[in-house]
Amino acid sequence: MDARFQILGWTVAVWLTGFLGILLSRRADQGRWLARLDASTLGASLREVAVFLYCVALPVLLLISGVVGSDDLGVPDSIALADWLRGTGIAASAGAAAIVTLRLAARSIGAVLPAPTWTAVRDAIYLETLWALLRAGPGDFLSDPYWGAISGVALGLGIFAALGRFDPPRSPAALGRLGVDLACLLASALVFFATRNLPLCMAAHALIRLGASSPPVRPQAEP
Repeated sequence: MDARFQILGWTVAVWLTGFLGILLSRRADQGRWLARLDASTLGASLREVAVFLYCVALPVLLLISGVVGSDDLGVPDSIALADWLRGTGIAASAGAAAIVTLRLAARSIGAVLPAPTWTAVRDAIYLETLWALLRAGPGDFLSDPYWGAISGVALGLGIFAALGRFDPPRSPAALGRLGVDLACLLASALVFFATRNLPLCMAAHALIRLGASSPPVRPQAEP
């Protein structure tokens, strides 16, 4: 089989597995079993392991097996110092622009951006590794990183739709979480297209999640 069709097939299979798995788990018992799962330490740990295996371990296994190349995922063997400096500037600029845009948008529509937690770094590693694989198939098949980045955004939106990010009603907190998710997805595509560097995508992603939180509301002093 042509290597381009192989990597595209794996990309589609991985995406479908996640998309359908999320939908089925949310529909099972109307989603109540997920709440019961997260209520116990063992259940929450099992869910964390499952997410890790899907988002990180599976792309790494495809990389080790040679199905996906390191360049396709954004893990080149070596990068010149000048390219690292240029890429760092692009990632920092993309992250800063996303943070400013999120804060201005949240203020105008009344959204509440999520508070920064340790999971920001975890989410950056998990999601960026998965998105790198989702970009790899279309990008390699079309021999065009631009369309790979665009396809990765489209497939990422499908995952967010399965997670219910677009479902009404949208509370201020839900709007803020959706805004951060979309900002990370778009910034990741931009940084990847400009640098082809997965670690820089992770850094920009973590920067957005850590820096875009709504500033705390200070109580007004009594007159």
